[in-house]
Amino acid sequence: MKPCRLNITGYSTLLSDSWNILWGCIKIYKYLLKNNRSTNIKLSLPPFRCIYNLMMKNFDPDFIGRWIGMTAHRMAHYITKSLHANNFSITHEQLVILKIISCHEGISQKELAEKLDRDKTSIVRSINLLEKDHKVVRVNNKDDKRVNSLYLTKEGKDLLEELQPIFENIKNEVQDGFTDKEISTMVSFLKKLTNRITEMESKL
Repeated sequence: MKPCRLNITGYSTLLSDSWNILWGCIKIYKYLLKNNRSTNIKLSLPPFRCIYNLMMKNFDPDFIGRWIGMTAHRMAHYITKSLHANNFSITHEQLVILKIISCHEGISQKELAEKLDRDKTSIVRSINLLEKDHKVVRVNNKDDKRVNSLYLTKEGKDLLEELQPIFENIKNEVQDGFTDKEISTMVSFLKKLTNRITEMESKL
């Protein structure tokens, strides 16, 4: 199997500009797909992993998007490992799904995907696993049979209660060493950045 190698002449300037990273990803991803179709070369890494590896070599090390992305990934990974270490066979994503459903009983899969900012099909696997494990149940919406409403079972609610002290402990560990003022400033900055990105997206 041949490794993923790209001739990125013409893309280096594009990738060096942090605000054009997303556009660069799209261009390179299209290139990968076109190249794979025309040569039938099997990539040894998923296309986006190739792009990620490439970006890390050309990324501005001070670009805030890089550090936010890395922090979010590390946080999710740490939470999942902590849950497993406490003998709970559940992932960070599944925990978030359970929490959202508990706050919005009867939420549809589409609405759940929007709250997670994910494609609907990408969260189906997690919902299927939670349903198989009797933590979530799908109920046909009485107004629209094509729509499934999501509810927590008693087991799902009991699990959330069991996980609450563990999650609180994780939160305290992560925030240990930061003052209340630092945490408040960080949250305020992230909210401002989120609003800024949402505003930028609305103009596309």
